Parts: sequence; structure tokens; C-alpha cells
Amino acid sequence: MQQVAQSKPPVVARWVLPTVAAPVVLCAIGALGLAAHDAWLVPSLASAVFVQVLTPRDRGGQVWSTCIGQLVAVPAGLVAVYAARAASAPEFTSGHVLDPARVVAVGIAAVLTIILQRSLKATSPAGGAVALLIALGTVPPTFHGAILLTIGILLVTAFGEPMRLLILRTE
Repeated sequence: MQQVAQSKPPVVARWVLPTVAAPVVLCAIGALGLAAHDAWLVPSLASAVFVQVLTPRDRGGQVWSTCIGQLVAVPAGLVAVYAARAASAPEFTSGHVLDPARVVAVGIAAVLTIILQRSLKATSPAGGAVALLIALGTVPPTFHGAILLTIGILLVTAFGEPMRLLILRTE
């Protein structure tokens, strides 16, 4: 039996669209955040949109995983910070010493995020980044911090999905 060689997607789908789509999505979220005077553009959104546009067939880039896989990391990060008593620990940024409570919070956040993602069949690498944003103190473990992340996650899902589908159609 002769095997049929799989053809590679056209250069437009592999190179042009992802190279345009990712910055368009991220800059749109940033612009909306600027207009709202809030920081909706957080680093984890880049990993989410990169999965959407660079591996559009991957389950991790589909709507359910992009959205739910990141959203479950928000409560996971919050629970971890308070369980590790890291809420009052200094936030970890470059140039600062990492507080041991933050390290414990990272471990708890990772465990909870993985359990929630696996349970809901919504695995997303970006969810790990969301959990760390909270556990490390980059995003405050507050209601406002949770809303900030939630808005960004919903926007990257809403803006990235049409880009993902466009790339799939051009393949």
C-alpha cells in the first residue's frame, strides 16, 4: 500500500498569517486596556495566542482550552497565594529576591491548575502562566486582579479564535 505524503500548509498559513495575527490580537487587547485605563494585556496572553496561531489544530489552542484552561488558573492562583500565606510577601520581579512563600504558592498553583485543567479537559500552557502571575505577585491576589486576568483571557479567546480559524481555512 502506497503512503500519500502529507503536504505542508501554504506559506501564507505557516508564516504570514501567524506573524500578523499574534501582534494584532495582542495590540488590540493592549489598546482596549489603555482605553479602559486598565492592564488587560498580561504576558500569559502571548502564550495563548501563540498556541492559537502557530498550532491551530492543537487542542490547546481551541476555544475551550484557551478560555477554560486559563480561567481555572485564576482561582488556582488565588487559593495558592492564600494557602501559602504569600499575599503579603513581596512580589517577585527581576532584581528582587524570591520569597519562599511565593515558591510554595507557585507549587500549589501549578498542582491546582493541572488538576482543574485535566478534570475539565481544558489543557492550556497559558494557564500555567496565569497561575504564576498570581502566585508570584505580578497580578495582585484581589478581586480586581482576578477581573483583570479574566477580561484578558476572554479577549484573547474572542480575538484569537477567528485568527485560528482563518489560518486553518488557508491550510
